[in-house]
Amino acid sequence: MHRNSLVKGLFGIFGVWLTSAALPMINSGMLKQFSPEQLLTARGVLSAVLVLVILRGKVLVSDKGTYLMALFVSGAALGLYKGIRIWGASPTIMVITATPLVNFAIGKIRGRAIQFGEIPGTVMIMLGVLIVLFRQQSSFSWLGLSWSIFGTVMNGIFYELIPLSKATQFQKTFWNCVAIGVVATIVSGTNPTELFLVTPATGLGLVLFALVGGFLYWWSNMIAFDKENLPVQAASVLAQGETITVILVSTYLVGEQHLSAFQWSGVALALYGTWYLARALQKE
Repeated sequence: MHRNSLVKGLFGIFGVWLTSAALPMINSGMLKQFSPEQLLTARGVLSAVLVLVILRGKVLVSDKGTYLMALFVSGAALGLYKGIRIWGASPTIMVITATPLVNFAIGKIRGRAIQFGEIPGTVMIMLGVLIVLFRQQSSFSWLGLSWSIFGTVMNGIFYELIPLSKATQFQKTFWNCVAIGVVATIVSGTNPTELFLVTPATGLGLVLFALVGGFLYWWSNMIAFDKENLPVQAASVLAQGETITVILVSTYLVGEQHLSAFQWSGVALALYGTWYLARALQKE
């Protein structure tokens, strides 16, 4: 793999990790003023407005693949939202972490070769996340599992569609944000206009939340999954590391949870899997 492409792709992956990790810190303050549903809506609607301003309204594209990509990311968001609401965040994330398996299956159907290091890297990252989340209490729910699997499949297809879209990275980011905002508005019943009827200080906090958790997060995804940078399967595996970064920030900076020695071994395994895959890609 060309070094510049690898660097750009990994830059996108680290952007996904860092923006995800920053959300717990921002959420700790915003959740005192807004519900999770309102913040999810802000993550979509306000982020779309930010990109609209940056692009000066030039967001319409003739590429059907871009709108199809937005459709599937909305399905992924719906599955994630429903899964978390029904049986909790931990089991939902455990299932969503299996997204690379969807990409492996699609790659097999399309005749795409599996890159060296993807299988062991995938196993280590997935197993590491499972170790970290497994002991967190949650009651089993078939409905929650069904929604989580639905979200996982939609997420995998979404990843496949990103490099196929002919739109620019900013345009892709815009339509992803629009899709998230629409889903959040529909499933939560939140009125988006409420997000604009706040004090200047609160509005600034919402904009910061949307900038980090919406615009920068989705833009980083677009960079990572660009067809000129990382292969879809490798990017899908590496993207799962965002779960670990969120957990580390929640543990050290926000103080939401405490990790046991066994869970720390899961963190180490996932991080090693990430390093292993990145090294394998560098050698190709």
